[in-house]
Amino acid sequence: MPLVKCWHKANVCCVIVRASIVVPADFAMTVPINMPLLHPRISDIDWISKAKELCPGLSLARTLLSHSSDFSDIAMLNVSGKDQALHHDT
Repeated sequence: MPLVKCWHKANVCCVIVRASIVVPADFAMTVPINMPLLHPRISDIDWISKAKELCPGLSLARTLLSHSSDFSDIAMLNVSGKDQALHHDT
């Protein structure tokens, strides 16, 4: 299946942490997320999350996410040497 890139910002989906969670120091874990749509004309499609550093030492993995799943997770890696808290709805 070819990867279709859409550069229009109206087609960006937001990823929000489903529950408050702490990622322990020097630890990798999956974090439950929600993906609300930001534009009403976007069809139900799957998404690829961008690999990104949320704060120094806390990184998100690039992940294929299903729009229809109520149980989506994103892998996070904490190499900061201290616990990192992620708050609900952030």
